[in-house]
Amino acid sequence: SMSQDEYVAPPEVVAAIEAGDAEQVKALLTPAPEGLSKSVLKKLVKQAEINKKKLDQGKAVVAPQAPAAAKPAPSPPPAAATPPAAAAGGGSADDESSLVAALLAQIETLGLPADAMATLQQQRTALADAIAPHVNAMRNRHYVQGFNARGWNGK
Repeated sequence: SMSQDEYVAPPEVVAAIEAGDAEQVKALLTPAPEGLSKSVLKKLVKQAEINKKKLDQGKAVVAPQAPAAAKPAPSPPPAAATPPAAAAGGGSADDESSLVAALLAQIETLGLPADAMATLQQQRTALADAIAPHVNAMRNRHYVQGFNARGWNGK
């Protein structure tokens, strides 16, 4: 059977892949969890890198099953058009913005009414601010885990 590819990535890994954060994907999967082969790990990191390219180009990372033609709503501004207010949050607002952008791209595939989508787009900064404490907590936790896991503690 395909036991090699049956590894199911936890939500934080999926979020890192969708946000295009290959480094975060590697950090979360080091040391490799049970059932994760090197080839699958490479695929996950590769997917994050592909998503980052898409996000950098301002394209929404969209689930493949959503046909582009089924979107009557005008396309939202590219992710790069985040208002400066978000960037004033202490330098790390990029992570929050990219997560919010990934979520909005996914929400858009659900076929919400155009005005609901527009409201969400306008609330980007508020959404990024709302998740900032959680993102910071995750970042701190993973930094410590990565630090301990990689033997940089002088051993």
